[in-house]
Amino acid sequence: SASGRLPRALPGAMAAAGGVPAAAATDRRNVTYQFKGEDHTLGNSVRYMLMKNPDVEFAGYTVPHPSEPYMNLRVQTHEGATTDQALTTALDNIISVCDVVTKTYRKSVKKFQREQEEAAAQMARDA
Repeated sequence: SASGRLPRALPGAMAAAGGVPAAAATDRRNVTYQFKGEDHTLGNSVRYMLMKNPDVEFAGYTVPHPSEPYMNLRVQTHEGATTDQALTTALDNIISVCDVVTKTYRKSVKKFQREQEEAAAQMARDA
């Protein structure tokens, strides 16, 4: 679970200069999160998963500059949902997708290796 590993939330809209919070945290349905050491790979994946959630009204991300190690993710949810829950769900969904891809990959590698061994054994018998 992604619970407990959320990035720091920057309350309200981010100021254009320096990423300083521009407003006090009052609305848990409209939050900008800042991920340190992440880029477009995670940003686009999380944005995609967030937008699949019917509780999410808006999700977008920015990487302010390639030389800065930050990715900012803006999430806005509908009434009755929180951004923290939406983000946790999105991250958990990404983990689940990665688990399926890993399982499928490993299964395919084993099948390929088995086929190669069978082909080598057949060639040895035919020789």
